[in-house]
Amino acid sequence: MLAYGQDSYLYLSVGDGGCCGDPSGHGQDRTELLGSILRLNVGVTGPYQIPTTNPWATDTVIRHEVWNYGLPNPFRFSFDRQTGDMYVGDVGDNTREEIDFLPYTSIGGENLGWRLMEGKQCFGGGTYFYLDYCAAWVEAFRLPGILSAMRRYTWFDSNEFPNSFGEDADGELYITSESGNVFTVVPKTP
Repeated sequence: MLAYGQDSYLYLSVGDGGCCGDPSGHGQDRTELLGSILRLNVGVTGPYQIPTTNPWATDTVIRHEVWNYGLPNPFRFSFDRQTGDMYVGDVGDNTREEIDFLPYTSIGGENLGWRLMEGKQCFGGGTYFYLDYCAAWVEAFRLPGILSAMRRYTWFDSNEFPNSFGEDADGELYITSESGNVFTVVPKTP
Protein backbone atom coordinates (compact mmCIF):
# COMPACT_ATOMS: atom_id res chain seq x y z
CA MET A 1 0.00 0.00 0.00
CA LEU A 2 1.03 3.59 -0.42
CA ALA A 3 -0.36 6.83 0.96
CA TYR A 4 0.78 10.33 1.78
CA GLY A 5 1.23 11.22 5.44
CA GLN A 6 0.43 14.62 6.94
CA ASP A 7 4.13 15.44 6.55
CA SER A 8 3.60 15.33 2.73
CA TYR A 9 5.91 12.32 2.31
CA LEU A 10 4.84 9.15 0.54
CA TYR A 11 4.75 6.02 2.71
CA LEU A 12 4.99 2.63 1.04
CA SER A 13 4.55 -0.70 2.84
CA VAL A 14 6.45 -3.72 1.55
CA GLY A 15 6.05 -7.30 2.82
CA ASP A 16 9.01 -9.55 3.62
CA GLY A 17 8.76 -11.26 0.23
CA GLY A 18 8.86 -14.77 1.64
CA CYS A 19 6.58 -17.45 2.86
CA CYS A 20 6.18 -19.07 6.22
CA GLY A 21 8.67 -17.66 8.67
CA ASP A 22 10.60 -15.17 6.50
CA PRO A 23 13.13 -17.74 5.22
CA SER A 24 15.37 -15.04 3.72
CA GLY A 25 15.45 -12.95 6.90
CA HIS A 26 14.26 -9.75 5.23
CA GLY A 27 12.26 -8.55 8.25
CA GLN A 28 15.41 -7.71 10.24
CA ASP A 29 17.65 -6.85 7.26
CA ARG A 30 17.74 -3.07 6.82
CA THR A 31 19.91 -3.42 3.72
CA GLU A 32 16.73 -4.69 2.01
CA LEU A 33 13.55 -2.78 1.25
CA LEU A 34 11.43 -5.85 1.99
CA GLY A 35 9.66 -6.18 5.34
CA SER A 36 9.61 -2.41 5.80
CA ILE A 37 7.69 0.80 5.56
CA LEU A 38 9.46 3.20 3.25
CA ARG A 39 9.26 7.01 3.39
CA LEU A 40 9.90 8.95 0.19
CA ASN A 41 9.85 12.53 -1.05
CA VAL A 42 8.01 12.35 -4.36
CA GLY A 43 7.81 15.41 -6.59
CA VAL A 44 5.72 16.15 -9.65
CA THR A 45 8.52 15.03 -11.97
CA GLY A 46 11.75 13.14 -11.69
CA PRO A 47 12.86 10.33 -9.40
CA TYR A 48 11.94 10.25 -5.74
CA GLN A 49 14.25 11.75 -3.13
CA ILE A 50 15.16 10.55 0.35
CA PRO A 51 13.77 12.81 3.09
CA THR A 52 16.72 14.18 5.06
CA THR A 53 14.85 13.30 8.26
CA ASN A 54 14.68 9.56 7.47
CA PRO A 55 16.54 7.65 10.20
CA TRP A 56 19.19 6.24 7.85
CA ALA A 57 19.18 9.00 5.21
CA THR A 58 22.98 9.17 5.12
CA ASP A 59 23.94 5.68 6.30
CA THR A 60 26.52 3.88 4.18
CA VAL A 61 24.93 0.41 4.54
CA ILE A 62 21.26 0.66 5.49
CA ARG A 63 18.75 1.55 2.76
CA HIS A 64 17.93 5.24 2.97
CA GLU A 65 14.27 4.68 2.10
CA VAL A 66 13.56 2.56 5.20
CA TRP A 67 11.39 4.32 7.78
CA ASN A 68 10.45 1.28 9.92
CA TYR A 69 11.34 -2.39 9.60
CA GLY A 70 10.46 -5.79 11.04
CA LEU A 71 7.12 -6.39 9.27
CA PRO A 72 5.91 -9.63 7.64
CA ASN A 73 3.07 -8.18 5.56
CA PRO A 74 2.01 -4.59 6.30
CA PHE A 75 -1.11 -5.04 4.20
CA ARG A 76 -2.90 -1.79 5.02
CA PHE A 77 -2.13 1.37 6.97
CA SER A 78 -3.80 4.68 7.61
CA PHE A 79 -3.12 8.05 9.19
CA ASP A 80 -5.38 9.54 11.83
CA ARG A 81 -6.76 12.75 10.29
CA GLN A 82 -6.74 14.54 13.66
CA THR A 83 -3.34 13.53 15.04
CA GLY A 84 -1.32 12.22 12.08
CA ASP A 85 -0.62 8.99 13.97
CA MET A 86 -0.08 5.93 11.77
CA TYR A 87 -1.84 2.59 12.24
CA VAL A 88 -0.45 -0.41 10.38
CA GLY A 89 -2.45 -3.62 9.84
CA ASP A 90 0.26 -6.27 9.63
CA VAL A 91 -0.80 -9.75 8.54
CA GLY A 92 0.79 -12.35 10.81
CA ASP A 93 2.57 -15.51 9.78
CA ASN A 94 1.12 -18.12 12.06
CA THR A 95 -0.83 -17.39 15.22
CA ARG A 96 -1.13 -13.61 15.48
CA GLU A 97 -2.29 -10.62 13.50
CA GLU A 98 -0.82 -7.28 14.47
CA ILE A 99 -1.74 -3.63 14.49
CA ASP A 100 1.24 -1.35 14.95
CA PHE A 101 0.85 2.19 16.25
CA LEU A 102 3.39 4.81 15.20
CA PRO A 103 2.78 8.27 16.67
CA TYR A 104 3.03 11.37 14.52
CA THR A 105 6.04 12.37 16.62
CA SER A 106 7.94 9.24 15.48
CA ILE A 107 11.37 9.92 14.05
CA GLY A 108 11.35 6.53 12.31
CA GLY A 109 13.69 3.63 12.83
CA GLU A 110 11.33 1.48 14.87
CA ASN A 111 11.95 -2.26 14.76
CA LEU A 112 8.44 -3.73 14.74
CA GLY A 113 9.77 -7.16 15.61
CA TRP A 114 9.29 -9.56 12.72
CA ARG A 115 10.82 -12.33 12.45
CA LEU A 116 11.90 -12.31 16.08
CA MET A 117 8.39 -11.69 17.33
CA GLU A 118 4.89 -12.29 16.08
CA GLY A 119 2.82 -9.74 17.96
CA LYS A 120 3.98 -9.98 21.59
CA GLN A 121 4.98 -13.63 21.25
CA CYS A 122 8.44 -14.98 20.37
CA PHE A 123 8.25 -16.48 16.89
CA GLY A 124 9.26 -20.12 16.68
CA GLY A 125 9.96 -20.60 20.40
CA GLY A 126 12.27 -18.81 22.86
CA THR A 127 16.05 -18.77 22.75
CA TYR A 128 18.11 -19.25 25.91
CA PHE A 129 21.71 -17.91 26.01
CA TYR A 130 24.47 -18.98 28.39
CA LEU A 131 28.24 -18.49 28.45
CA ASP A 132 31.58 -19.89 29.58
CA TYR A 133 33.90 -17.26 31.00
CA CYS A 134 37.16 -19.26 30.78
CA ALA A 135 36.64 -20.71 27.30
CA ALA A 136 35.20 -17.38 26.02
CA TRP A 137 32.15 -18.72 24.23
CA VAL A 138 28.41 -18.14 24.24
CA GLU A 139 25.89 -20.88 23.47
CA ALA A 140 22.20 -20.70 22.76
CA PHE A 141 19.41 -23.19 22.42
CA ARG A 142 15.81 -22.89 21.35
CA LEU A 143 12.74 -24.51 22.77
CA PRO A 144 11.47 -27.00 21.75
CA GLY A 145 14.19 -29.35 20.51
CA ILE A 146 17.09 -28.26 22.71
CA LEU A 147 19.74 -30.66 21.38
CA SER A 148 19.01 -30.08 17.71
CA ALA A 149 18.94 -26.30 18.12
CA MET A 150 22.18 -25.70 20.12
CA ARG A 151 24.66 -23.24 18.67
CA ARG A 152 28.05 -22.11 19.96
CA TYR A 153 29.42 -18.65 19.21
CA THR A 154 33.16 -18.13 19.65
CA TRP A 155 33.66 -14.63 18.31
CA PHE A 156 35.44 -13.24 21.38
CA ASP A 157 39.09 -12.16 21.17
CA SER A 158 41.55 -14.02 23.36
CA ASN A 159 41.39 -11.14 25.87
CA GLU A 160 37.59 -10.97 25.91
CA PHE A 161 36.04 -13.09 28.62
CA PRO A 162 32.22 -12.89 28.61
CA ASN A 163 31.02 -12.47 32.17
CA SER A 164 27.33 -11.53 32.17
CA PHE A 165 24.14 -10.83 30.26
CA GLY A 166 21.72 -7.95 30.54
CA GLU A 167 18.51 -6.71 28.94
CA ASP A 168 17.32 -3.21 28.22
CA ALA A 169 13.75 -1.95 28.65
CA ASP A 170 12.80 -3.36 25.22
CA GLY A 171 14.13 -6.84 26.02
CA GLU A 172 17.20 -6.49 23.78
CA LEU A 173 20.03 -8.75 24.98
CA TYR A 174 23.58 -7.58 25.82
CA ILE A 175 26.75 -9.44 26.83
CA THR A 176 29.44 -7.82 28.98
CA SER A 177 33.07 -8.89 29.00
CA GLU A 178 35.88 -8.76 31.55
CA SER A 179 37.65 -6.08 29.49
CA GLY A 180 34.66 -3.74 29.94
CA ASN A 181 33.09 -4.11 26.51
CA VAL A 182 29.34 -4.42 25.98
CA PHE A 183 28.08 -6.40 22.98
CA THR A 184 24.57 -6.29 21.53
CA VAL A 185 23.07 -9.64 20.53
CA VAL A 186 21.39 -9.23 17.15
CA PRO A 187 19.90 -11.77 14.75
CA LYS A 188 22.13 -13.01 11.99
CA THR A 189 21.15 -11.59 8.62
CA PRO A 190 21.67 -13.60 5.47
